[in-house]
Amino acid sequence: MAYLIKDFIGRNKRVSPQTGLSDFNEKYQDGKFPYKKRDYPFDFLDQLKLVYLWDHEVHAVFSPYLTV
Repeated sequence: MAYLIKDFIGRNKRVSPQTGLSDFNEKYQDGKFPYKKRDYPFDFLDQLKLVYLWDHEVHAVFSPYLTV
């Protein structure tokens, strides 16, 4: 999950081998409302929900321990 977050907000153009994605925007273009990854840090904690595999359940568990 940490590598997915790093890839989502990172400015580098290479995808990390740990995530297994072939393109940064691959998983974000499939949804009902396609979007591209961010190239800058988060402004709000709820923006983590945009990261692939970060759902409401994961957010409920980890958000009390995180800050932006």
